[in-house]
Amino acid sequence: MKSVNQSPEFLKSLKKNIIRLIVCILFPTTLPAVLFSQRPAQFIRMGEEAEATGKIAEAFSLYEQAYELDTTNFEATLHYAKGALLSKDYLLAEKLFTKVYSKDSGKLFSEGLFWVAMMQKHNGHYEEAMRNFKKYAKKHKKKGEYTYEKSLREIESCTWAINYKSVSDSLIFHPLEENVNTAESENAAFLFGDRFYFSTYRNDGEREAWSMMSATWDGSAAKDPAVINIPNLGDNMANLSFGQNDEVYFTYCPKNGLCSIWKAMLKEGSLFSAEQVAGLNAPSANTTMPCFTVIQGFSYLFFSSDRAGGEGGMDIWYSREKNGEWSEPINAGNTINSRDDELTPFYST
Repeated sequence: MKSVNQSPEFLKSLKKNIIRLIVCILFPTTLPAVLFSQRPAQFIRMGEEAEATGKIAEAFSLYEQAYELDTTNFEATLHYAKGALLSKDYLLAEKLFTKVYSKDSGKLFSEGLFWVAMMQKHNGHYEEAMRNFKKYAKKHKKKGEYTYEKSLREIESCTWAINYKSVSDSLIFHPLEENVNTAESENAAFLFGDRFYFSTYRNDGEREAWSMMSATWDGSAAKDPAVINIPNLGDNMANLSFGQNDEVYFTYCPKNGLCSIWKAMLKEGSLFSAEQVAGLNAPSANTTMPCFTVIQGFSYLFFSSDRAGGEGGMDIWYSREKNGEWSEPINAGNTINSRDDELTPFYST
């Protein structure tokens, strides 16, 4: 699946400033110090290579090793913070970005405070996050600049979250058991009849892939989850959505390829007659996370895509079926879409 950790513009901004940092750092001139400083740099280079090929866990491990070699190394600390962010270890990322910012107050890495605030928001520290977003926006006020505009939106989000904390509701959240949830990623879960469907990512060292899963639901737990098989298609499938008459839609992402939306017939736990949905996928973009629904008697597919013509990153698009064919996809517009990623659309009738 396409990584949805942060939008391309979000990470591009971070990478740009890391490059600036590398250029600015002055290395010691004595030979022993040079040799020592090169050791973290070697792990950082290997980590960047792993990250470029989508091996986030490997990149995180290499950044961690660079940091452990020299915990005072600014560049190693920053890469380790970035690795924690990409791995969704937001508590560690907050700690590390705070350490980065406390060292230079944004002189070498100008976005340090912004990332501290982002991690504070992820960790539910809304008051602290809002203060730091305001401080960053005041210091870096530049209309059209991504991090400045993002800070303004995040201030609104933090305000809403702070106000909502005082609202009383009856919602109770329970994590599902280990037969569903793992140390990796699970998403796109829903109930359909007495079956529980979800997508899961597995990386056991030999096999790294997404799979669609089906389990029996007994009212409080999922029982006996099993992979939904698709003959002759391979791995990396997720985001199942039921259409009509046993027809289902799903995402297929071939290894090192772009994601596209497919359809098939579901029978006895397996998918048959799988094929790409004609007219929906873009040749040079990801098309993923389908959601089938019926609105006023017409069939619609909502999905996420980073194709041209959007607001930026992954946007929500939709298509309507007419006479057995899907219409040219339409962008849902800037009321819904932004410069960041919009994902997992869902429409309930």
